Amino acid sequence: MRRKKRRIARIAAYATAALIVFTGFARQNNMAAENYRTQLTDGCRRAFSEMAANARDLDAALEKTMCAGSGTMRAELLGEARAWAAAGAAALGNLPVASGEAQKVAAFLWKTGECARALAEKSAAGDELSDGEYLLLAGFCKMSSALRGPAAAVKPAAEETRPDAGGGTPPQRRGNAGAGLSGRLGTPGLDDARGAASAFWGFLRDDVEYVGEIDGKIPCYRFTVTKDGAARTADVTKSGAKVLAARTSRRVASGVMAPEAGLKIARRFLENHGYPGARTVSWETRDNAVTADFAAATDGVVCYPDLLRVSVALDNGEIIAFDAAGYIANHKERKIPKAKVTEEEAAARLSPRLRPVAHQMAVVTASGEEALCHEFVCERPGGGRCIVCLNAGTGAEERILLLYENENGTTLR
Repeated sequence: MRRKKRRIARIAAYATAALIVFTGFARQNNMAAENYRTQLTDGCRRAFSEMAANARDLDAALEKTMCAGSGTMRAELLGEARAWAAAGAAALGNLPVASGEAQKVAAFLWKTGECARALAEKSAAGDELSDGEYLLLAGFCKMSSALRGPAAAVKPAAEETRPDAGGGTPPQRRGNAGAGLSGRLGTPGLDDARGAASAFWGFLRDDVEYVGEIDGKIPCYRFTVTKDGAARTADVTKSGAKVLAARTSRRVASGVMAPEAGLKIARRFLENHGYPGARTVSWETRDNAVTADFAAATDGVVCYPDLLRVSVALDNGEIIAFDAAGYIANHKERKIPKAKVTEEEAAARLSPRLRPVAHQMAVVTASGEEALCHEFVCERPGGGRCIVCLNAGTGAEERILLLYENENGTTLR
């Protein structure tokens, strides 16, 4: 009991300190982003940009924590939140001379991380978070989100691309190299690979030029063809002669088609290229194109490791990018096991703060292994939705994703 009281006091102390620090920062942080640009070197801009990215990840981890139904998942997510907070503070530590505002933000991030650590200890001990502590987490979410304002507007001259930047769910490349080529193995010659590239782009075989070999987890041949001033490339697997990735350099100047029309074209494209029945996972419009992620389905079960990505130009419906790396790396003949935990039993394990509105069965990757899960789409407190996957064999929470829906698409984080 004494230890619990000390823990509660520590949480309150860190929370109060963080709130005081952030309030002071927020009052002084009405400075326009343009002022930052004129005062900071590119190295400083990079530090602020990195801090903003870490604040985004911190915000997501805290939001997911409020969706967790088990102490184990809460402790894991709060551990992630602490790590992102520490990374954000460390990014600001790279400034050659720390400004007063930067010092306050770093102090806020550090105290937020310590508060997350204390709440993680409480969750790991099997104690439920109080309503006040959930309100505290909601406050931290708003504050960490606010950090992405002026800091996010300060971008380095050559902004580095984070592997998980932006919305959507990038195709997973885990798994055995070329597992999706099972049953189609062989060593096709350049002629076979060239044929696959020409068929993909719809050009004559003789018009497709061999560029060279691409080493990597899935070795490929690369081909290119140019038409109307735009170069089109295709990487074709050496084993199985499957198009792993393809892209065009054509710039889409305008968008006259609705995103829904582009999604329809993407689905038809997948069906015509040997990927029937793929389910839409997420989609996003950007630069006059719609990019969508699809997952294969087996016996009505969505298999998230088998991901495909298609980009469609919204001016004429042309396929401008394709990525089957996730599918080729992970696809295999699966025997879907019978769920030991029923949908009703799994729903009972959801956080009482959530309201489930949809359900389906799905295969997800958890701790490096595939697991059959009950997937629930749930409404979150305060608005918005999330996806919670619970193991159909054990009932344990395997992963939580935040679902963002607007006129520009439906993305996951």
